Amino acid sequence: MDLKIKIAEEDEELQAASWLRALSFYAYPPERKFAGELHQIMIAEEEFQLLKAQRANRRFEQDKVECNERNACLVAVASANDSLVPPINEKLYIQQGKQETRHVLVGTLDVHAVRALPGESLIGDCTNAAYLANVCSAPCARRRGVGGLLIDAARQLAREWGADGLYVHTMAVNEIAMAFYKNNGFVVEKEETSNQAHYRGRCLDGIEGRGRSVLLRDTNFGGV
Repeated sequence: MDLKIKIAEEDEELQAASWLRALSFYAYPPERKFAGELHQIMIAEEEFQLLKAQRANRRFEQDKVECNERNACLVAVASANDSLVPPINEKLYIQQGKQETRHVLVGTLDVHAVRALPGESLIGDCTNAAYLANVCSAPCARRRGVGGLLIDAARQLAREWGADGLYVHTMAVNEIAMAFYKNNGFVVEKEETSNQAHYRGRCLDGIEGRGRSVLLRDTNFGGV
């Protein structure tokens, strides 16, 4: 699969990234197909508006000599004509500019250079931290190195921003995500207790506190 990793700037790229997140993080069983599709539409629109606001802020902040907070949405884009890319959800296709060749978005993540991510209680132990968020890939791109390429691009961007540590949050029960990050050089640095998660309202499968967070640090980052 021939991929291009880039910062999403065009509306079509941000829209496709929003849809990939809605489809990845809010999957529904067949018996709830109608309600699920309505919810995914709402989530995709909310995410699209958020990504556009972050883009506007990034363009405003880039002219400043010093900027303490930065963000970017990275996307992995492949040619829709690539034989290794099977037909996937139409919402993920991109018509880039005036080019006749369509592309398809197969992976995305956000990079934030902030002291702490909103809604997260675990903070990295460094002066200038950067965090990954919304890491996901289309089913056709899984186990093909797309996630690793996105993380490599995020590392480079965070270094350019002057970060001295790269982190990611996930749920302790998410074994697939934990294995993925560990395979890409991350180690557990901090984790919530069930009681801490309970008091923050982290409920999963109807069990209070089961959605406790884990903070992982990238041992391959190195900083500036």
